[in-house]
Amino acid sequence: MVLGNEVVGATHDHLEGKEITVSNVLVESNTNVDDLVDLTATAIAVENKLSSSTVVADDDEKKPTTVLIVEDQKFARMVHNSLARGLGMETHEAVNGKMAVDLHRSGASFDLILMDREMPIMDGAKATEELRAMGVESMIVGVTASDHEQIQAFLKAGLDHCVVKPLTRDMLVSIMQLFNETKLQKKEKDAPTHNN
Repeated sequence: MVLGNEVVGATHDHLEGKEITVSNVLVESNTNVDDLVDLTATAIAVENKLSSSTVVADDDEKKPTTVLIVEDQKFARMVHNSLARGLGMETHEAVNGKMAVDLHRSGASFDLILMDREMPIMDGAKATEELRAMGVESMIVGVTASDHEQIQAFLKAGLDHCVVKPLTRDMLVSIMQLFNETKLQKKEKDAPTHNN
């Protein structure tokens, strides 16, 4: 059974009050990976249109929150990109930890980094340690399917937070709320005090 046609049909029929979620996307076993990626992207886009809240606008500068997605799996990168863009974020990608570190060494900076743990060349824990040693203050959130012990080691590498895959829109909204709270606390701390 392919529900993708229903997703696309719902989009063309102005959503007709249908509730569609990514978890509703069912495909035949012979569907190729590229079609699955496209189908899932369509479902995520529809789900984002159905949701009314965005939490990522930067009130002071009116610019989108920048996010670096560090993930070696194409499908997971696509899902994370779609979710972040659906919330109004500007997305960038790295396919391993070394690429993320190299981006920062070349002068790039991001508000938020979504970091996978298991990647080739340089894993997420090592990349996080290197980024922190370089003075990177971005919020770094681990996104992993690891067990509790591995998550604890990942957190010790310098993460601000860690979530278990699969990343969902609700998880990303919660991450952005935490990001905005942390940003506000930093502004208040850094603001000059006026003593009369």
